[in-house]
Amino acid sequence: MLLLGLASTAASSFGGAPQLVTNGPNGQNLRGMGSSATAFNPRAQGTQTSAQVTNSQSSKVIDFEPCKSPLMARDRSAGIKLGATADVHVEAALGAGGCRLPLSPAAAQLLDEVRHALQCGGRLSKLDEMTSNGVYLIRDSLGQPVAVFKPQDEEGSGVSDLSESIQRGCRIGEGARREYLAYMLDSQAPDPFRAGVPPTALAKISHPLYGMQTKIGSLQQFVASRGPSEDFGASSFSQGNVQRLALFDLRTLNLDRHGSNMLVDAYSGNLVPIDHGYAFPSKVGEPWLDWRLWPQARAPLDKETSQFVSDLNPLAAKPLVKLLGLGDGVWQTVAIMTVLLQSSISAGKSLREIAEMTMLSLGRQQDAGLSSGKPLPCSTVQSQVTVATPS
Repeated sequence: MLLLGLASTAASSFGGAPQLVTNGPNGQNLRGMGSSATAFNPRAQGTQTSAQVTNSQSSKVIDFEPCKSPLMARDRSAGIKLGATADVHVEAALGAGGCRLPLSPAAAQLLDEVRHALQCGGRLSKLDEMTSNGVYLIRDSLGQPVAVFKPQDEEGSGVSDLSESIQRGCRIGEGARREYLAYMLDSQAPDPFRAGVPPTALAKISHPLYGMQTKIGSLQQFVASRGPSEDFGASSFSQGNVQRLALFDLRTLNLDRHGSNMLVDAYSGNLVPIDHGYAFPSKVGEPWLDWRLWPQARAPLDKETSQFVSDLNPLAAKPLVKLLGLGDGVWQTVAIMTVLLQSSISAGKSLREIAEMTMLSLGRQQDAGLSSGKPLPCSTVQSQVTVATPS
């Protein structure tokens, strides 16, 4: 199988993906599907959003004062009384073989904020959403959302509803590591070319809600948003914003990018990509990319963005994938998609053309693999990737 031949494949169009809309704590709308994080509508909450979310790329670390009184709160979802006690532990999780994982300043700050919130009267509540994975919202003592936690041992409860590509390429229990990988890979890019994945850490949390069991999962900064992108017209977003997100989705072969997991930032109005548990598949399959139908995806890239793509290292994800203990197919997916992007953009193709030929070609290859009973691992193109990688 030669994925490098994708550039010669004809394009096709597909319809929209389904979505779920449910009510969360305090009645705000929580929209999404799969492993979706939450969307917060600040307009429905008055002026309570002034200090809810820090700059996602900030390097400033906040020093919190210790709790000065046994502030108590009751977790409404579980009836558990919490206070400033040693009942709650929040720390960075380790990688494969007990190795320490890289932690950005913004992610380190997020861990501090969550630890302070839960140890000083905040609460952790499971969202009663119709999602395939367990999702928990963490609030501080004033009830303000701080972060979203997705334990890896609660993934895959609705696996039968997932696409064939996801079931084959994204193993249950690996979604949290993919969320962390998405943020770390995005944060490697220079600021003007980042897709804007919110700060994310792989975290260990002990909490009375878990019966003092320690859970490991992805911990992501809560995004204050105006709602999902599907509630807005494509003209609401800048060309650069859409193209940065699109490049990231193609590079990581996102199998599940739909209107509900592109949030509209409450302050900047920019798109914020969330839910990357179904990106980085270890076995290639047909992606889903809603943005491909937007006019920004048809526009040519400017010279600076084209140069950014040309300079990408196809093997950039390999060290992180090894530290996380994910299979080689994960970094090989990123490598081959990076090479595909570079060759296609160099040939003058638009992001829409690349997305549609990828969807069509990989969909056909997946069908061929399923009918023959043979998987389509990315390891079959490892030699091409190695040769194409810049020294």
